Amino acid sequence: MIVIQAGAALDVFDPSPQPARQALGSIGAAGRQALAELRRVLAAVRPQPGEQDGWAPPPGLSGPGGLLDQVRAVGLTVTARIDGAPADLPAGLDWPPTGSCRRP
Repeated sequence: MIVIQAGAALDVFDPSPQPARQALGSIGAAGRQALAELRRVLAAVRPQPGEQDGWAPPPGLSGPGGLLDQVRAVGLTVTARIDGAPADLPAGLDWPPTGSCRRP
């Protein structure tokens, strides 16, 4: 929504400044609303004081060794097969696997 409004503001900025101002006002309002929502989400998931000990993000697909070590640490036997060479993934894509593990 913000990107569409910004593009529209650029298109009409010189010939029609009033619609451009309205679009820019909408962009500001949408941005403030998004930041407020993000703050609420972060407040809900952020560790509280004293809870940070031992906290770390879950291991992702680029480092399966850490995930396998965690599973082994609780006493489970784990075997893994990795086909192909590992690839570096951007942080937004390097999530822990879900549903990709199966039992024999």
